[in-house]
Amino acid sequence: MLWLLPMVFALIAVVDACPTPCKCEDTDIITCFGQRLLELPRLPQSTKQLYATHNKIQALPDEGLEELTILDLTKNAFNLSLNTNWQNMSNLTKLFLSGNGLSTLTPRQFQGLSNLEVLDLSDNQIKTLPQMFLYGLTKLQVLNLNMNKIFSLSYGVLDGAPALNDLQLRSNMVKMIE
Repeated sequence: MLWLLPMVFALIAVVDACPTPCKCEDTDIITCFGQRLLELPRLPQSTKQLYATHNKIQALPDEGLEELTILDLTKNAFNLSLNTNWQNMSNLTKLFLSGNGLSTLTPRQFQGLSNLEVLDLSDNQIKTLPQMFLYGLTKLQVLNLNMNKIFSLSYGVLDGAPALNDLQLRSNMVKMIE
């Protein structure tokens, strides 16, 4: 039985190794900047922060992101809409989706991100904010919607985020606030 021990330790080392072509600070902070990734690499279970900016990622996996507290997907290729199940990412406190060409948000878009404090949706193509798109974001404090194409804010559109204290709307086309 003792002969199995080295193989077990080797397997653990592989599972917790830094994924190529990313760079790691320990195993809890991973940076995959400008690697032309089409999908996220398999992450060590201990990963807390992932910075996968300037890639071509179009979707997120259903598992493997449970321990993340920070997820930065700035300048990727989500385009148009974001069809993601956030239920397994309840530890997330900061989510950056800037510069992805997003144009459509849906009600309950970020449901499951119960600990989210910062949401950056800047530099996208968002025109309207649907009712209840912030549903369940009870800890959200900062919402960055700068550099979109938002033309109106409807009454109640920010419901679902009672802790919101910093709403950023610079460089939009807001003409009407209800």
